[in-house]
Amino acid sequence: MRIDPKIDFAFKCLFGSEKNKKLLISLLQAILGIEIHDVVILNPFNGKEKPDGKLSILDIKARLGDGTFINVEMQMTLVAAYPERSMYYWASLYTNQLAEGAEYTDLARTVAIHIIDDVLFPEIPDYHVEFDIRSVKHPQLRLTDRFALHTIELPKVRMKQEQLSTALDGWCYFLSHPEEMKMEEVSTSTLPAMEAIREAKEALKAMFLTDEERQIYEGRLKQARDALWIRKASRKEGLEAGLAEGRVEGRVEGRVEGLQLAIKQVIVERFGTSGKAWADRVGSISEPARLNELLSGIIKAASLEEFEKLL
Repeated sequence: MRIDPKIDFAFKCLFGSEKNKKLLISLLQAILGIEIHDVVILNPFNGKEKPDGKLSILDIKARLGDGTFINVEMQMTLVAAYPERSMYYWASLYTNQLAEGAEYTDLARTVAIHIIDDVLFPEIPDYHVEFDIRSVKHPQLRLTDRFALHTIELPKVRMKQEQLSTALDGWCYFLSHPEEMKMEEVSTSTLPAMEAIREAKEALKAMFLTDEERQIYEGRLKQARDALWIRKASRKEGLEAGLAEGRVEGRVEGRVEGLQLAIKQVIVERFGTSGKAWADRVGSISEPARLNELLSGIIKAASLEEFEKLL
């Protein structure tokens, strides 16, 4: 069974387990640009983890030797309000450090890393962007060094293997093209982190999933595919174009049609031809808020019967 390292369950298995700690260290060094001797994984991979719904987060929480808290998250597709969501989860990790009676000075630097198989900032070509908190008028003035957030957009890494020049280039190429990466063609001296990437490829090939783990992986894979269907369907039906039009009628109509088609395609994709009758029922619903609710429901539903309860 071919394992996609971009599926969050596989990503955490690969980088979030104690036996593969050196792979996480190499990845973090490539992203943060610092030397890391050791890392403590605060929520190590546990094959018995059972994500509940599409919004469940299989992230990696870790602490560096200097006390810095790290959160690494792999996302196949963007979700609504992704920047705001990113800030929320960074804030949760930051504020949860503060025990009752502790001082604000006890709060450690907290770094959020979001690796995304989608494009968040189409206006710039850079695939790796780091954010911090600075003065607008005096950008050299940083409010605090406790905050940092990194985004890595994998689709922007369009280089061929022979063009890779940095450790992060190599890791991004591996995540996107694990099967195509030719290890014998690149030396460690040519591409930093190549030895760790080579070990990651071998670990991925040898990754053993129990029946329970396989079910979780396949469930997460299906959710990722469903989310991609939703984005494609919305674009196909002119959802974004409709919202951009000046006429209210055009905005509402485009949104409704896009949501209806997205739900229908997910039903058929997940449950086959037996879902066509339910897809027709969805076509009779025209309220955007109700359709959004049903869209979320069909992704989470374990069966058509469970989805029927929402209709």
